[in-house]
Amino acid sequence: MPLITWLFIIPGAIFKQTDRTEQHPSNRSMYSYDDLMRELILMIIQINKSGDRLHRLNFQATIDDIGISPQSLFLHSLEKDMDGGNRTQLKDKASLHWAFLKEEKAKVQSNGVVIDKLRYHSDYFKQSGMYARAKHHGRFEIDVKRVKDWVNDIFYLTDSSEYIKLTLVNVNNESPFANMHWESVLHLNEWNKIKYVKHAEFVVQLRQELRNMKEPEYQLLIAEINKLPENTRKSLMPNIKNNKAVQKHLNTLTHASDVMVTLGVAVPDSDVSNVILEDNDWEGF
Repeated sequence: MPLITWLFIIPGAIFKQTDRTEQHPSNRSMYSYDDLMRELILMIIQINKSGDRLHRLNFQATIDDIGISPQSLFLHSLEKDMDGGNRTQLKDKASLHWAFLKEEKAKVQSNGVVIDKLRYHSDYFKQSGMYARAKHHGRFEIDVKRVKDWVNDIFYLTDSSEYIKLTLVNVNNESPFANMHWESVLHLNEWNKIKYVKHAEFVVQLRQELRNMKEPEYQLLIAEINKLPENTRKSLMPNIKNNKAVQKHLNTLTHASDVMVTLGVAVPDSDVSNVILEDNDWEGF
């Protein structure tokens, strides 16, 4: 169906010849607003690229042998007759890009700005005291914008209309998210959630298995302790100090032996293997 047959300027307008006893045309709408805009844009693109404007070509356009579409004619006129037109300044281009980016929420914390589990940093946030505010008064949200095909940077507009670029925190260039597309990052975040849940289940299972393994030994130890008389000692356990001195001497001899081996010096028979503890009830076991 041609576009002109169902496109009306006035919302809810109907054909005058339509019988009013029939259903209102709004109940048989074919397109949403977004779909209609898409159709219009595609139609404009099609006309600009496929229209015939051969009769509009001037002498210079004929010499340059350009295409005959409206788009070819416009671009040629822009280049030759208007010297490229009024070129957009970088500041204006940034403002235009900013206007079309989606505004999203990020959280400021004491060590950076976090969005979708990725942490970003800018010296502006440290100098302005925003990190300190988050540290002492709790995290808070700010409005940021980002480009979907690049995770390395996000952008923040200050109250004084200054654009601030925040950079992905990438310590020692080890971040697995650097230089990625946001879709890939979000997919990886979801996959990490699955891995975290599986790991948590494994930890619970492992803890229970170890508890089951230790339970008989624990019960046996409790039974042996219950057979002993009640310990009312308040002073230091006997031989603790002596055993500490022996262990210190043993550590010194072992270290000296390791140094001699490293230097290539023959190690004489030492007293390391002959050190005998008075008992096994010493700190370290």
